[in-house]
Amino acid sequence: MRQMHPGQRSGSLQATLILIMSSNAAVVVAAGDSKQTQHIEQTSREAKELIKNCQFRTADASAVVFQRQPEPILRWSNPTAGEVYGDIFLYTHRGRPACLASYYHWFSPDWGRTLEVHSLHGNRIVGRANEVQFWTPMSAGLTYDAIKNAEKPAISPAARLVQMRRLADEFTVQLEDTRSNAAGVKRSLRRLTQPIFRFPAPSAEADYLDGALFAFVEGTDPELLLFLDAVPAKDTSIWRFGIARLNGDHIRVTRNDQMVWEAPHLMTPYEQPRDVYTTFSVNAPLKAVP
Repeated sequence: MRQMHPGQRSGSLQATLILIMSSNAAVVVAAGDSKQTQHIEQTSREAKELIKNCQFRTADASAVVFQRQPEPILRWSNPTAGEVYGDIFLYTHRGRPACLASYYHWFSPDWGRTLEVHSLHGNRIVGRANEVQFWTPMSAGLTYDAIKNAEKPAISPAARLVQMRRLADEFTVQLEDTRSNAAGVKRSLRRLTQPIFRFPAPSAEADYLDGALFAFVEGTDPELLLFLDAVPAKDTSIWRFGIARLNGDHIRVTRNDQMVWEAPHLMTPYEQPRDVYTTFSVNAPLKAVP
């Protein structure tokens, strides 16, 4: 996340920090700071109000509406960037992640409110808010590649989760942070130990055997998401991976020291309704696009 509008840069925030976590939340909060707690609660209320009016669906004639998970899959903060809090909501199609919407509010610096979106579907999708079509990405949002030299997916769900955590350990992420240095400062991102979403048990319509979503973070703010899934392949099954950026800076991903994915620095990651990944200011109503 951690997107800022053009020309904005942040300094560091000095504080004594504690980490509040639950199964779907991870927020860094200054110990004993009731104002921060109020800001977190305010962000959550604002997020729910915005998200309840958002709808994401396929762009084809079938116009299948994606199902939103009832609660945020992650609640995050980023004290290195300022006082900013966010909630991430996930939309699924036949159990598989199809779209992500993250709402966040900057309190210090006071940069207002933002909606960050990323298509995770294999085909084009459409985003609407209060009946306004505000996002129409022109391409598929996420592709998966086979994980080379990976063991076959295990039979039991518990054993497959162990395999996915082990596979996730093989990936490392480096971000070139341009907040305070235009040339970019290289930062190694930390992976949250537990997946922030586990694919549900597959239905008859599902095209997977299992899957999970891992977050690479600064603070607890996801800058990149790693998707792992197990799928049938001829007379066997295999593990695959997919990657989604949540930051406009240059990002490089390696697996066992071999580069497997790279994304360039985005000159304009803001208000790009045709892109699969972008951010929108929600300090004013979202604008309609065809």
